[in-house]
Amino acid sequence: MWAILNPGAWLASIKGNLAKDKPSLGGMPNGGLLGLPADFLIAPDGTIEAVHYGKHAYDQWSIDDMLHRTAAARVASEAA
Repeated sequence: MWAILNPGAWLASIKGNLAKDKPSLGGMPNGGLLGLPADFLIAPDGTIEAVHYGKHAYDQWSIDDMLHRTAAARVASEAA
């Protein structure tokens, strides 16, 4: 909630909406005006190991799920 009320966020939003060279979105972004969450597991070399795109505002990896994915990615990278 505080992120939405932050004056810096509003200023960036206003600047973006007033920009002449902004890309056309062709309507509302996926997930509505505020979008949806996404989780990314990125390896130290920059490769993306796992991705989760949320379907609603609170759809995200749990800590246990994230730790499991991290351990699995570590095992897979050590085996390679």
